[in-house]
Amino acid sequence: MAPEHEEAALSWYPRFARHPFFGKTGVNSGVMLMNLTRMRASDWTEKILEAYHKYKLSITWGDQDLLNVVFHDNPGNSCLYFWSHLIIIIIIIIIIIIIITTITIINVNN
Repeated sequence: MAPEHEEAALSWYPRFARHPFFGKTGVNSGVMLMNLTRMRASDWTEKILEAYHKYKLSITWGDQDLLNVVFHDNPGNSCLYFWSHLIIIIIIIIIIIIIITTITIINVNN
């Protein structure tokens, strides 16, 4: 989950949003890694629909605004991984690829 902007003073949400948003800058819904099991267990659909009905006249950015409202109201149950988690996952995948490639090269040369 990425912040909407790196600096709160330049972020759209603190300056213009007419609804609650997550954190100091809001989140950008462009790229997300979602925990679907956790979403299903947390009644995700109901939360999104409630946010839509409550703020439908105040949202500008559609899904991104609705995600910000839900995460603002449920900060400990965001169902999304922050970039730090995503970077760790990517590093682990790269290490696994390097190991598999190395094993393959060794097997081919033997």
